[in-house]
Amino acid sequence: SSGINAEYGGARLGTARPGTKSGVAPGTGALSSTVTVADRPMTQQGLSGVRTGSLGPQRQVQDASYFSGLLRSKVKELKDEITRMEKESGALNAENATYLTFERRAEKLAQELKDRQGELADYNLLIDKVNTNTDVDEISEDCAELQAQNNRESKALEILFGDKREKETQISQIEAERKRQREATNSLLQELDYDTQARYMGMKEANFNLQQKAEDLQAEMDSLLEKEATFKAELDSNPLKQRAFEMNQRIHELVEKRDTLKEEITAEAQLSPEEEKAKHLKQVKEDNLEIAGFENQIKDLKGKIEHCQEEITRCEDSLVDQDSHEAKKYKELKKREDQMDDFLEKFEVLRAEEVESKKIHEENIV
Repeated sequence: SSGINAEYGGARLGTARPGTKSGVAPGTGALSSTVTVADRPMTQQGLSGVRTGSLGPQRQVQDASYFSGLLRSKVKELKDEITRMEKESGALNAENATYLTFERRAEKLAQELKDRQGELADYNLLIDKVNTNTDVDEISEDCAELQAQNNRESKALEILFGDKREKETQISQIEAERKRQREATNSLLQELDYDTQARYMGMKEANFNLQQKAEDLQAEMDSLLEKEATFKAELDSNPLKQRAFEMNQRIHELVEKRDTLKEEITAEAQLSPEEEKAKHLKQVKEDNLEIAGFENQIKDLKGKIEHCQEEITRCEDSLVDQDSHEAKKYKELKKREDQMDDFLEKFEVLRAEEVESKKIHEENIV
């Protein structure tokens, strides 16, 4: 058996390669293999392992150490992402602060540019005055006038600013009083029973709706009044439209009169003969009384006219008996007065005739 073992041992030693204890040649193990960058592809979760051939079955048991390592890798990735986002946020905040700084600087420079433009305009005006040989006293007077105007405007602005502050104070007081009244109303409302509160809230809502409706109606009325003013202005500026408006009004009045007559005829048709006779007799009596009153007035007027004529005749006779020169003068004045009265009576007719004649001549000329 020792021979056999020696034979087998020799065989094993003979099969081993020289230079190693395990029979593995140097440079052929996994630790001594060379790895290039291309052999480690990138993934979304980082660097993966070297893609090798089939190394046998994967890990069969996923114990606590496996999951701990997995969690540590995920936590590291989250920390890296948070660090990256913090850096980006810092950069954005710095950029925003820089933008605000530049914006304030731009506003300041714009105001300074505006001031310099005003100064430049003043200098240009001064140069124009010098080039046109304007007197220095005149320039001084202009400066004094501008200074006085600026002082007046400054005082006016101060007054307006004071009024504004006063109004703001009044508004604040009114708002405070309104708030106090609202709180008092709410406290009183809390003391009421449920039915009274419900009725109050219903009345409050109805009041709000009525106010909204009143505002809408007021706006509609203002719009209609504005349209009426516009139409009236157009009507006054256009004689044809004015004439048409008058004719429409006349038509409306005639229609109303027609409707009234129809109603009277309809009412009379429904009356019996005795009622119609009594109505006509009553109307005749009223008309007779009215006619009698007019006749009495006419009679009184005729008496007054006759009395005046008698007075005029007596005056004329007494004047005729006086000096002939004065009588002649009186007759001339009386004649002139009659002529003036006649002219005034016929003035409108003559004026209308002249206007018509002028219009005819203008049409003939055209």
